[in-house]
Amino acid sequence: MHTRVRIGSWEIQAERVQNEKAVYLYDRSKVAMGRYAIVFVLAKNLAPGTQSISATLAPALRDDKGRIYNYSNPLTTDRSSMIY
Repeated sequence: MHTRVRIGSWEIQAERVQNEKAVYLYDRSKVAMGRYAIVFVLAKNLAPGTQSISATLAPALRDDKGRIYNYSNPLTTDRSSMIY
């Protein structure tokens, strides 16, 4: 948390974690069976020009047990995450 890490042309910093029972995107909601951990990350592009972080890096969420949370398959229900 609050530590800046440089990965390629990006400077990444985990800012805070928030636990919620439900998440909302526009008019849709998704209620958790337990709780959602929402991780807020600051990302700064240090390269000239504009680029998308998902086009230049492969962001992933890893827990303290080393498990990688898959966000690329929307049908995954076990240890899934979404990146927005």
